[in-house]
Amino acid sequence: MSERALDAAYYWSPNEAAAILEYLDRLRNLIWEMYGEDIGAWQREAKERDAAHRAQRDEHQQVIRFDDLEDWD
Repeated sequence: MSERALDAAYYWSPNEAAAILEYLDRLRNLIWEMYGEDIGAWQREAKERDAAHRAQRDEHQQVIRFDDLEDWD
């Protein structure tokens, strides 16, 4: 974790930390309720883009055969 992430507080009491975790859980649930479908669609599109990019990259890769290196001894 970077120091920037800790700029909010250097120490919380156990009670404060528990309250923050509870708030973050509620916030996460609310975000999923409001944007879950959009997030899922974005994740699927990202996977498809990544797969297309890998396929395009693999299409342009040159095959190197290492079994032809016997003459290098």
